[in-house]
This record gives sequence, C-alpha cells and structure tokens, in this order.
Amino acid sequence: MDLVYTGVIASHRKAIEATGDLDPITEDMLIGQTGKLELFQWFMRAHLESDSGALANAGAMTEKSAAQKVK
Repeated sequence: MDLVYTGVIASHRKAIEATGDLDPITEDMLIGQTGKLELFQWFMRAHLESDSGALANAGAMTEKSAAQKVK
C-alpha cells in the first residue's frame, strides 16, 4: 500500500514540474491532489505503524495480503 502511494505521489511531483510553466491551472490542480494523497498516505501509515515505526503490512505485494497481515 505504502509503495503504491509513494509511486503515485512521485508521478504527481514529476507532472507538477512538467506543467509549471506550461499550464499553471493544471499545476495548481496537481498540487492540490498531491497534498490530499500525502495526507491520506500519512493517515494510513499512522494507523498501520507499530510503536517502533514498522508497518504492520510490510512486505505485502497485494491489497489482500496486506489486509491479512493487519488482522
């Protein structure tokens, strides 16, 4: 789960850089979306991390296996 959001956020950041000078409105929309994605990623990590900072679903390759690890 975490890697998926990390990849999507990285792609959004690249798109922000690419659109900055060409289309400021699109850039602004991407900035807003990136902020919401980062907030959601933080929220999910906060609920899945142990006190030591390890993710309960670390190493899971699918949503189903990640959900099973958290149970």
